[in-house]
Amino acid sequence: PLLDRKGRVVGVNTQIISNTGASSGIGFAVPIDAAKRVIPELIQTGSYKYSWLGISGTSLSPDILELIALPEGTTGALIVEVMPDGPAEQGGLIPGDSITTVEGMDYRLGGDIIVSVDGTNIKDMDHLISYLIENTKASDVINVAVLRDGVEQILQIELGERP
Repeated sequence: PLLDRKGRVVGVNTQIISNTGASSGIGFAVPIDAAKRVIPELIQTGSYKYSWLGISGTSLSPDILELIALPEGTTGALIVEVMPDGPAEQGGLIPGDSITTVEGMDYRLGGDIIVSVDGTNIKDMDHLISYLIENTKASDVINVAVLRDGVEQILQIELGERP
């Protein structure tokens, strides 16, 4: 176990990178909440099926907000690509459909912006990924609020199993 200063279990150590061969170096651990969620299913079925939305996306940077004329401070995950026949496509999410180049940087714009999932506001792409890992499993149906052409819409999407 990985313990904090008070002796509470906060993770499960999985591996260590050590140049000396001793138990010192850089350690890696699975957070205890993830272990509590995954281990019972591993024991019962021998595998764990992570949820899959089937998108590629990016966070809303100040540059992107300016390019799509959204107010500063708007948060969410811009959908760049939707995997063919994946849950996002079947649920009606729309990917970016145009590329804009600014100072040598390409931005794929025009896609839906995920602003919340099941009532939880999404800050950025990393937050969306974390939310899905921590709160969903394959075959769950989620309510995804998106900004599409400046109008918020709610779509129901049945998550698939991560390939």
